[in-house]
This record gives sequence, C-alpha cells and structure tokens, in this order.
Amino acid sequence: MRTRIIAAILLAAAPSLTACSNSNDDGAKPAADKGRIDTVDPAEDIAFGKTYTWPDGLKVTVTEARIFTDFTTDEGPADPKNYAFRAKLRLTNGGKAAADLSHISTIVMGATDDTVTAVPSAFQNGAAPLAGRLAPGATATKTDDAVIDRKYGRKILVIVQRGSSTASPEFIGSIVG
Repeated sequence: MRTRIIAAILLAAAPSLTACSNSNDDGAKPAADKGRIDTVDPAEDIAFGKTYTWPDGLKVTVTEARIFTDFTTDEGPADPKNYAFRAKLRLTNGGKAAADLSHISTIVMGATDDTVTAVPSAFQNGAAPLAGRLAPGATATKTDDAVIDRKYGRKILVIVQRGSSTASPEFIGSIVG
C-alpha cells in the first residue's frame, strides 16, 4: 500500500517536472517510435476503451469500471457512502515472449480531485486478478477492484503500472452501473 501511495505521488509530480524540462527549442517534433503500434502517449489521458501498447508488444485497455454489487456474505453489503467498483482490463500479448501479469498493478484516483486515491479492494465473486503469464498472441481480461467516496463522483483515473517500466498509461472514464 505504501509503495502505491509513493508511486501515486511520484506519478502526480512527473508531468509537471517533464513539462519544465523540454529542451527542444527549435520547434522540431521528435521522431515517432516505430516500436509502438496502436498506442498513445502514456502521459496523456487515454479514454476507457482505447489501447496503450508497451514497446515489447503487450497491449492494455481499461474497458470499463462498473459498480460492484455481487458481494459474498463474508464481504457484506456495500457502504452507501462509497462506490465499490470493478475495473476490467483487457491485455493482449502482441510480443514474442510470455508476459508476466503479476508485474502489472493499478492506481485508481478521482479524476476531478487527483489527490484522492481509491482504496484497493478484492471482491471475491467473478474476480480475475492481475496474475499469471500471458502467452504471445493471447488475450485475457483481468479485474481490479476499488472503493472511492461518493463525494468525489464517478469520474476516475486508472493508472496502469508495469514493473520497472517508466511508461504508466493513464486511462480516464466513469464508473457505470
């Protein structure tokens, strides 16, 4: 948990630091990275349903964030002051080697107030945790659960982190349902 909070703080500070460090004074645009296909800049907000591709070919799409209601008796009912929700991530391995999904994690924040981080949760029914390996050419849908106070609204930012990769795409959308 502490690692995720520190990572969130670093991620929040990174865009402002990189904005100040642009030394490209001649107005020329950098050459496109031919290793990336079907992707966008990870520093830009990516709409739910759009895809980000890491240089090794692993693709990620946050397909939705939906209110979760299928609690077990052990989990009890949802707190009416919060949105309990499940984000779905579609991962496709377009690379040549298996991808270790246990190196992928998310940070979920309120999009209207990015200082508010959703509390990670793990609802049992229908869970497909970010774990295992994904063979080349394979696609899998994984889930990540969280809870956020209703006062921050339904619009959220889902930051997908991958191990030591410096590219952490940020997906923006609304909790539905």
